Amino acid sequence: MTISSVLFVHGGREVGYNPVGRFDAPVLRMELFRAAIGHGLKKQGLALPRFRFSVQGWNEDGVSAIADLRRAIEALGIDDHSVILVGHSMGGRTSLRLAGHAAVAGVIGLAPWCPEGEPLAEVSGKRLILAHGTEDVTTLPGLSAELAERARDAGANVTHTLVPGEGHALLKRQGWWNQFILDGVAELRASD
Repeated sequence: MTISSVLFVHGGREVGYNPVGRFDAPVLRMELFRAAIGHGLKKQGLALPRFRFSVQGWNEDGVSAIADLRRAIEALGIDDHSVILVGHSMGGRTSLRLAGHAAVAGVIGLAPWCPEGEPLAEVSGKRLILAHGTEDVTTLPGLSAELAERARDAGANVTHTLVPGEGHALLKRQGWWNQFILDGVAELRASD
């Protein structure tokens, strides 16, 4: 099938039951990416639907976060392997949990939150493109590197890149991150 959508999945908190607002910092972080690279992606015929989690936190092993993202994917009404998930932090974790969904072509993870022992049942046969700043103290780059190795062992095709000097907010090298996402989308479309 042809990739038709790129879904930007914002981060959140470990625990938080407050509703997510459109001006919450994690939402705005992903909106900056959509604004910077969205026009070019739309010119390529890709849809960029907006997405927000219902609550700010991962909570109870991500039950609501996973359900929110699953609903968003399924609401697109798209075919197999036709959406790319671009997730930051908690959004990266949630995207990895849904990597096995039939509609998901691959995951681009930006400083993904990858706790030790994170389950990987969903990644077999999927393309995962991950990057993490070396100065991130919110979600640790070593844990995403470990997850990348375990994902390879689980049958995923994984690239993991360390970004020198970058922190969790992805603001020091914005141009690099924009290009990383564009290159990831291009790679996933080329392999489609």
